[in-house]
Amino acid sequence: MKGKILGIFGVLVVLCTYLAFATSDPWWNLGTSKFLQPGNIQNLLNRLSLFGILGIGVAFVIITSGIDLSIGSTVCLCGVLLSILLKVDYQPVEQIAVSQIVASEKMIIADAVAGELKPGTTFRYTGGVGSGLVLTTESSSISDGALRIRIKENLTRNEKDGRLVVASPVTRIESGDAVVAEVSSDLNVNVGDQLQLVKADGAVTTQKVSNVETAGTTKRLTLAKDPGEKYRADAFAIVLQRHQRTSIPVAILVVLVVATVLGLIHGLLVTKVKLQPFVVTLCALLIYRGVSRWLTNDNPAGFGELQEVLGPVASGRVGLLFRGQEMVFGIPIPFFLLTAIGVVASVFLGRTIWGRYLLA
Repeated sequence: MKGKILGIFGVLVVLCTYLAFATSDPWWNLGTSKFLQPGNIQNLLNRLSLFGILGIGVAFVIITSGIDLSIGSTVCLCGVLLSILLKVDYQPVEQIAVSQIVASEKMIIADAVAGELKPGTTFRYTGGVGSGLVLTTESSSISDGALRIRIKENLTRNEKDGRLVVASPVTRIESGDAVVAEVSSDLNVNVGDQLQLVKADGAVTTQKVSNVETAGTTKRLTLAKDPGEKYRADAFAIVLQRHQRTSIPVAILVVLVVATVLGLIHGLLVTKVKLQPFVVTLCALLIYRGVSRWLTNDNPAGFGELQEVLGPVASGRVGLLFRGQEMVFGIPIPFFLLTAIGVVASVFLGRTIWGRYLLA
């Protein structure tokens, strides 16, 4: 076994040596080798980490004389599930469902759950031909279990569905070291939410809120960027609250449980039902791939804004060489994960009774 490992290691050394000289110009000047460039070494370590971690898992299957064709599809399915569990949505704080619009009477009939609206209350209607327009309440009342809102603006046609979202007037927008929008202190907004700025003609832009300060009857909201001159006057604000389906630790735990259950099912089908590993894992490959495509509707799946949090785990580096403040070379964080998993696997196989049993 040791001789075989040394042989494989020797082949890798010879291959790397060849590539180092083959990509040099002239061939003996290793300082010009493209293979030995820091960026290429970092990329190799990153790729090695991914496939190395997967390889350690497959090694246990191969040691027991098994085979697993579904590992790629399993990784894909777990990645898709993780992105779904960590999906972030932004929804208005309160929405009122519309059941009917009578244009001739300037009347909107909606769900009465929200209660009556005060005269002068502004809201944005979405769902029909007039979708996106900001309307103003003239009066409202509740009758027959429905909220009847009479508006000041003229409507062009009747509608049978849609929704209303209350919009608060923006006092002003300042631009300086930071872009600050002043709104009513009654507006329920937190850091991380989005502020949707709308105009009476339906124009809309969305900005992320990075800071909230309350001063008397107003709130000063620091926006990610300047919405433009168009929204500095006569604009209305709608708060889109941030909703993340699950926390990162819970999502990772769920994915690990799913992967463990899938592996357990494979094992039971092979050991108890006596199906061939090739057949089990080939069918699993097709099933997991199909489920992944169905869950994503054949679209790319990612982590969105959480990429800033999760990205360093996959692409972060521990710097070793610097040129001033610039990192020239660093070891990718996944390589440390590979090393840790490799050490644990080695100890398990070589130092425990269960590992020796597998190798026997």
